[in-house]
Amino acid sequence: MLSQRYRYVNEEICIFVAYNELIMVKLLLVEDDPSLSYIVQGGLKDMIGGYEVVTAANGEEGLAQWREHHPDVIVSDIEMSVMDGYEMVKRIRETDGETPVLFSSARISLKDVVKGYEVGANNYIKKPFLPEELDAHIQALLKLSKGEKVKDESQCYKISKEYVLDASYVTLKHSSGVNKR
Repeated sequence: MLSQRYRYVNEEICIFVAYNELIMVKLLLVEDDPSLSYIVQGGLKDMIGGYEVVTAANGEEGLAQWREHHPDVIVSDIEMSVMDGYEMVKRIRETDGETPVLFSSARISLKDVVKGYEVGANNYIKKPFLPEELDAHIQALLKLSKGEKVKDESQCYKISKEYVLDASYVTLKHSSGVNKR
């Protein structure tokens, strides 16, 4: 994820120069299986762009880590001792309706999935999964939470050999890659 920041080049003229800085996604991983937690954490940290992963072994620890770290996204198991994922998310949603929450669970019955959405989860991924699959879910949730549109190819029209009109973004794209609004 890139963020645009500014710095002074010359104090008297106040010219700002934009530069790009890599911002890692801060992720809270709530998982009671230490082996799975280690594998998921390692897989996400190795992704291009990477993740800053904070872990918790149960819902109670997850709540404490959520309060302390204010993550960009939460990935939580459901069945855990002390406090389950449902209760943790329910409590988080009492004060935070913005942070995307993704349940990762082996509980795949319709009843369990529906209950996850009812308590406030934004998405559900069934175990087992690959880190790349989890990353795709997380990136989609983050885009949606920021209000970014998903590109709709059906709204793209080839105008000539050199131009494509993307109606959903009101952009005319030249074959050289330059966009014109």
